[in-house]
Amino acid sequence: MRAESSNVQIVTWCDGGRIVQRSLPPAESDVVPGVRWGKFDEFFTPAFWVARDWIDGDDSDFTSYAIGRSFREDLAACLLGGHGMPAEVGLAAFKRLRDWHLLDGRATEVAIECALREPLQIGSRLVKYRFPRAKAGFVWAAMRRLNLEDPPTATGREMRDWLLKFRGIGPKTASWITRNSLGADDVAILDVHIIRAGFLMGLFSATECVRRDYFAMERKLVALADALGMKLSRFDSMIWCYMRRLNRLALRALSYAGIEST
Repeated sequence: MRAESSNVQIVTWCDGGRIVQRSLPPAESDVVPGVRWGKFDEFFTPAFWVARDWIDGDDSDFTSYAIGRSFREDLAACLLGGHGMPAEVGLAAFKRLRDWHLLDGRATEVAIECALREPLQIGSRLVKYRFPRAKAGFVWAAMRRLNLEDPPTATGREMRDWLLKFRGIGPKTASWITRNSLGADDVAILDVHIIRAGFLMGLFSATECVRRDYFAMERKLVALADALGMKLSRFDSMIWCYMRRLNRLALRALSYAGIEST
């Protein structure tokens, strides 16, 4: 892709042998108050994300959210991942509980904990799962509750509010389960990669803290995705995927900008 010298930015790329061009507003103009579009050929600007979305197209992995084969499995997978847990480890723990038939709501808490205590095979390494006792309790309680209740599905926020009443589920995990299950565009998964991207775009301020300001920060991301003309579910997923791949570059950019990494 390449940039043009005119105020309007022209994004040019090759799609299956066909040259495609689309335009973006000038880099200095605001996409939402206080947040500039920036140049699309500079990492982490709003224009960069829109250009990446166009170039990746509809065949990207960003529109595939579900981890498991049912709501029950997705809830368990998200509970087993999350803060401080590498995605690969959480996914391996989920697959073990699923393959060992411990997610039917009839398995004991002890059986789930024992399964989580056994080392997990991650590539060529054996890795211990963190907090097996606490997570086993959360999964056990959630699976039992799902035997008695069905999740509300009218809106993303309704489902998230219901999930927030589960043990061990906070706003981020509840939003993650909701997005995976419904493809919801009214909730955001504010994990470390999304927060860093928000800082780099100037969307979030240094005084904001996700533990205290989750819903206020979410409203900003919802408004930004709407202004960019992107589905929030896809926007969130795309940023997460790219920020993981570009983690070192993102950390250097945060350090250069004087922003303390989350």
